[in-house]
Amino acid sequence: MNIKQPRLIAFAVLLLIMALFVSACSDPQDVTGATPTPEATPNATATPEATATPDPKNTITVDGYRCELAFEDEFEGDDLNFGLWNYCPAWERQDLGNRWDWHQVKVEDGKLKLSMSCEDGVYKSGAIRTINTYKQQYGYFEICCQLNQIPGYWCAFWLYGTGVSNANGSAEDGTEIDIFESPYYNRSEIGHAIHYDDDSWQGGHSIYSKSTHTYVEDIYSGYHTFSLLWTPDKYVFYIDGETVWTLTEEDIPGGICQVPLYMKVTVETGSWTGLPDADALPDAFLVEYVRAYTLIQE
Repeated sequence: MNIKQPRLIAFAVLLLIMALFVSACSDPQDVTGATPTPEATPNATATPEATATPDPKNTITVDGYRCELAFEDEFEGDDLNFGLWNYCPAWERQDLGNRWDWHQVKVEDGKLKLSMSCEDGVYKSGAIRTINTYKQQYGYFEICCQLNQIPGYWCAFWLYGTGVSNANGSAEDGTEIDIFESPYYNRSEIGHAIHYDDDSWQGGHSIYSKSTHTYVEDIYSGYHTFSLLWTPDKYVFYIDGETVWTLTEEDIPGGICQVPLYMKVTVETGSWTGLPDADALPDAFLVEYVRAYTLIQE
């Protein structure tokens, strides 16, 4: 027998014992390959966890609520930004045969242009929405625009969600919020409204609505801003920065909407306004920008 063999066996046994000892004393993290956390330096001050700080350039205060810019389109370039918007489907609108048509949507000269036209006796109009790109719960929403320049149709900036059609007595699961509508050209007035429990498009007859309208001299001339502040307990509507209508949760039987909604910017006609004079068309709704700000949690 080779005399070196017992020594080799003894050495191997010793290595095995040492390996078992090291494994038993190791941190379980080591088994998974995780990097051990270094020991803290004695007397060192712990660094607090980083938090996102709102950019002051993108922050505004509206009636005491601090808001941060989350969505903005100033309509630069030559085409609609499909990362932000979708065309509205080519649905027949209202009751006089008007149809939404993507050909009536253009971006030119730094403006969104939604036209109303009449082609072969059919009234066609432009409409866009953020249904597949952006939804928001609470915040401040604003559009800067020039309204229709003739009577017979209206422009609108509104919020919508699929829950609007739930006829269950609650507005919390979805509310249509019409930040503004412009059917009152001959009266220099602007409309504002909320709707919920609206199952009419499904053949139902249920809807809750609350609305008002505001007189503003020369509102159909030049550019103006139309805005909404939406908080967990109220809606506040503005024209050119001035409050024109406030609704609290006490004013609405179904309460304040508590789910995200998407934005719509549209043009349409119907018996509400009567048809526009076809010889005066095309006419257009011009939009300089659309912005949405989220509420900053203090």
